[in-house]
Amino acid sequence: MKDDSEKNVENPKNPWENYEELRRVVWAASIFFGLGIYLATTVGVCIWLGMKFDEFFGTEPNGLLTGIVMGFPVAIYSVYKKMRRKE
Repeated sequence: MKDDSEKNVENPKNPWENYEELRRVVWAASIFFGLGIYLATTVGVCIWLGMKFDEFFGTEPNGLLTGIVMGFPVAIYSVYKKMRRKE
């Protein structure tokens, strides 16, 4: 008669079985986080340039507002171009 501990013994599950799926999830998350940082940096630079424009020419809110309004389309376009590249 077999021992009870021997009856339920199966092949041990491979601990690295889902490693490939986890690696793909981490890779996708890093791509999206990187794109978010890229988007925020581009908008931030446009806003900073607008503030510097205001300081130099004395047009207090106009440069900042222009930096905000121009920053988003520039950022979206640059992210679009970056995503179209196949690296």
